[in-house]
Amino acid sequence: MRPWNYGNFTDYFNLPSTNYYPQSNRTFLVEDNRKNDRIDHLKTTRVGTQVVKFWIATRQVQSIETKRRVAHYLWASMSKETLQFIQTYRISNLSNYIGIHVRKGDKIEKEARAIPLDKYIKSIERILIKNKQIRHILVASDDHTVIEELRQLKPAWHFLSALEKSHQRTNTTGHFQLHFDRLSKKEKLFETRLLICELQMLIDSDYVLCGMSSNVCRLIQILRHQHPSTLISLDRSWRGT
Repeated sequence: MRPWNYGNFTDYFNLPSTNYYPQSNRTFLVEDNRKNDRIDHLKTTRVGTQVVKFWIATRQVQSIETKRRVAHYLWASMSKETLQFIQTYRISNLSNYIGIHVRKGDKIEKEARAIPLDKYIKSIERILIKNKQIRHILVASDDHTVIEELRQLKPAWHFLSALEKSHQRTNTTGHFQLHFDRLSKKEKLFETRLLICELQMLIDSDYVLCGMSSNVCRLIQILRHQHPSTLISLDRSWRGT
């Protein structure tokens, strides 16, 4: 596991000090690790940081539904500061919209190929033909230039971004880990909470366009309640089960 260098886990989430994680409606991790070792997919440890415990508790999970329960448990445990940040920076009163996640920075080529913007455009066009209620397109990206490129390609469409509400953004042309590591703790907190804010808006969207080669895209799907057909992967095929 890579080191967690985005601040403290508790800066973003307030998990109970006993670190219970739900495996089903009736089964929880407990402080007795001998009992935890008998819970399928949710073994944990009493040593290390909370993020390490959470990773260990979920690393062997194969079922999407089990992953979803664990992820929703975590997402429902956001800290007060994170919730307030989302309230401040999310686009308010937004409905009937498509959310797109455009991956840039050092992830490209190392872990995945860039998805051309015209591929997003074509997929959006197909959705608009089927759903006349869609009015907005939310753009979530670590590169602020993406939304301007899209506006040039489709000037009649209404593109929105949480980045336009945030003038404190530090990584404006892609997330590069070496650059991020040199940021102050305050800047790291801001960047990470802005990502969480974007994730929440993508989760709430009517449709999501992203690439399943990205762990961000997979997390979005696990946290959404909408039908699996409303998340469209533009690079790797996937199934909802």
